Amino acid sequence: NNMTTASDDVILSENCISILPNPTTGVFSISGDISAYTIDILDASGAVVQTIDNSLSKVNITLNTLPTGLYFIRMINTLNGQLTVEKILKTE
Repeated sequence: NNMTTASDDVILSENCISILPNPTTGVFSISGDISAYTIDILDASGAVVQTIDNSLSKVNITLNTLPTGLYFIRMINTLNGQLTVEKILKTE
């Protein structure tokens, strides 16, 4: 399954999870089958800046109060413990 996209938007095809838009100016969404995941947003130093409510199939995340820079989306599958980390870039 060779998926190519014209942007840096992240699509985890094996889990049907998408993270759009990336980079973001402050608001982005995670959508797909996220109910089986614990999702945290971390700053570049690894500190958790936000924990996501995963009871919905799509969640909008606001980074407006945070400085620009690189953040990480940490998703842990609660069924098998698999860890997935994706980068998200907040720009001006």
